[in-house]
Amino acid sequence: MNAQTGEVGPLPDDAPALVLVVDDTPASRYISSSWLRRNGHQVIEAGTGAEALATLARWPVDLVVLDVGLPDMSGFDVCERIKGDPLLAQPVIHLSATSVRGEDRAQGLSRGADAYLVEPVDPGELLATVNTVLRNYRARAAAEGLADRLARLTTATLAMNSAADFEALVLAIATGAATIVSSPAVALVISPDGHLRRAMVDPHKADGTVLDTVPMRLLKDLTESSADGHGGPVRLSSAEWRLVAPQPEEDGGALAAVFGSRGGQPLGIVLRTAALGEESRDLLAQLGHAAVLATDSLRLYTEEHTLALTLQRSFLTEPAGTIADVELGVRYVPAARNAEIGGDFYEFIDLDDGRLLVAIGDVAGHSIHAATVM
Repeated sequence: MNAQTGEVGPLPDDAPALVLVVDDTPASRYISSSWLRRNGHQVIEAGTGAEALATLARWPVDLVVLDVGLPDMSGFDVCERIKGDPLLAQPVIHLSATSVRGEDRAQGLSRGADAYLVEPVDPGELLATVNTVLRNYRARAAAEGLADRLARLTTATLAMNSAADFEALVLAIATGAATIVSSPAVALVISPDGHLRRAMVDPHKADGTVLDTVPMRLLKDLTESSADGHGGPVRLSSAEWRLVAPQPEEDGGALAAVFGSRGGQPLGIVLRTAALGEESRDLLAQLGHAAVLATDSLRLYTEEHTLALTLQRSFLTEPAGTIADVELGVRYVPAARNAEIGGDFYEFIDLDDGRLLVAIGDVAGHSIHAATVM
């Protein structure tokens, strides 16, 4: 947990760590632990391999200083078990006074250790090794975390752009925000029919998804409050979660971001979180801008589709039941579900001499242009 932002994220390189010192000799444990504590780290001690593994299962240890010669199992075996468990996988530094040969070091490093020191060791060397290993692990964890969140952003963007209607779109926006920030999120989008669609997604609850229509004033209030934002790539303003959540009894603070579209229709994203770090703000900004583009595209498609479909259906009016003593029936089936626009037509004409003229037009191409020209 980052104390400055209140969100889960990478720690500074020089942040103190929780270190597990594993050694069967109390005097050796005391010396190593004292050096680490003087450097600001918290220390937990263990005397056996089994005790060390049990401690790792209970505490969020950042690094293990591990003796090789333990009474119940080899330190090499303990290291392999740590590295082989995806829930553990902490960095390990071997520190030994007996296994000091070159082949011992080679075995320790080849079986997963991040560093290998032999006693007697200088305090400065131990602390420098600890800090270097922690810095490398934290940098890798930060890079992996960012890559994971960028992948979630990409998934959310694809879901928004593939939404077939505004209910699916607002749900995709809320899902993307909740997934990226790992907190409950509400998305508010105005559909072409003038209704304000709301979707709430809580990633921590199995039934935490709500999709409904709410009064327009809800987005208006958020738009007015966004003037008090904090600048940066996305303007955030404080909001009361109970104002946007479906359950009125829910309380607590939230952050609201309002994004404007090219058509002047805003959309809102509200997160139930106290603060966001710079990385999360940047990701939220990218999500919001992608949501605006997806909303504009879907709104334009919906408007054009409605117009062209109206033209298409004007060509395909229901004919009279009988002409020239011929009973008529028609059926128009598009080749694909979304290909109803093209300008295809039919016509029935009574020639007054007992004959019936049937005209059928199959227009090449499907677009509002094809329908208009036809």
